[in-house]
Amino acid sequence: PTRRSSDLSDNISLWLGLSEAYVESNEYLNARNVLEKALEVVTDIKDNTIIYLELITIDMNFEMFSSIHKPIDKLVEIAINNDEIKEDITSTLSDLASYLMQMEKMEDAKKIIEKATKILPEDKEVLKIKNEIENYIRYIDDFRKIKEDKKIKQEIVDLIAFNVLPNNELGMHDEEEKEAMTRSEERRVGKECPRC
Repeated sequence: PTRRSSDLSDNISLWLGLSEAYVESNEYLNARNVLEKALEVVTDIKDNTIIYLELITIDMNFEMFSSIHKPIDKLVEIAINNDEIKEDITSTLSDLASYLMQMEKMEDAKKIIEKATKILPEDKEVLKIKNEIENYIRYIDDFRKIKEDKKIKQEIVDLIAFNVLPNNELGMHDEEEKEAMTRSEERRVGKECPRC
């Protein structure tokens, strides 16, 4: 018996498996094309979400960073109108923005975190990452100049780093640890430079 097209469209694992086979063969365009074809026939919102996430993963694996934005836009479109996946998609986009920031792909990171804020504008984690990215973009060039200036004490450079670099680059796990280290560094600087 022949397969009905609805059977094929309902079985997302077939599409994902075929795409994965192309990825393993290093065939980027074929891997993407399979998933794009799947999007034409798959109607379930959760399945579409999985396909868009897989497209982003493929683009990331092949370092095709400019291609990630189209599936991200589609994900945002779906998530804004779907309470069931809002938080998951927002969290995924935040993680992706953080990862791209670590890779110094700041413009991509900024675009993605802004899209995450469209889904959940009040989410504290999203706003924290957005702030880190914006600070990094705004101050990183000046920070690098200060860091290389041998006349400026290392303690001052460290203190500035706490305000410019993201937690993961500082080796910090959370805001409390960062605040504690910042206060400690401020006390150290204050003792060494009482008139500063």
